[in-house]
Amino acid sequence: GAGDFFGVVTSNPQFVADANGQKFLDKLATMIGTKNDASEVNRVLAFAGASQDATVSFSLLHSLGAGLQNARSSLAKVAQPAALEAVMKKANEVVTQETMPMALRKQAVQLLGSANYNDAAAALLGVLDRNQPDDMQIAAVAALGKFSDARVSAELINRWKSFSPRLKTEVVSILLAKPERAVALI
Repeated sequence: GAGDFFGVVTSNPQFVADANGQKFLDKLATMIGTKNDASEVNRVLAFAGASQDATVSFSLLHSLGAGLQNARSSLAKVAQPAALEAVMKKANEVVTQETMPMALRKQAVQLLGSANYNDAAAALLGVLDRNQPDDMQIAAVAALGKFSDARVSAELINRWKSFSPRLKTEVVSILLAKPERAVALI
């Protein structure tokens, strides 16, 4: 199946390192997530967890998480907890390290949108509390928007005064996206 094929193509380091190879692996990870087979999901997770390249890890797991969302599931529901915890810990660390490349930090933010709220909230909300570029803050708001936790609305509204006009527009969109959040605007 797709998990076996993933194993074959990822055994070639040149393929994994190639930009087109990475795009292919992202599409394959999305397909594996949409299929929602726990053994295949965990195969991708194991590879991502063992990868020394955080860009590859975060991108693969973001794609895998998107596929799982298509299947009305999530990484937290299907993945082996210990393996997922290790990758999410690394994502949390990357988000908070301002010396890391912005593109990598944004990938980590996107990945945290696939975690559970309790594991991701501190890092994502921390991006909103610090003097970060708008693009980074918008990525954090988008990631927070993926959670159904009621605390998201309260956290965003509590920080409202510190947001730039562009970020306020994004926050309003997130709040209006779900009826239970829209009530917070009243």
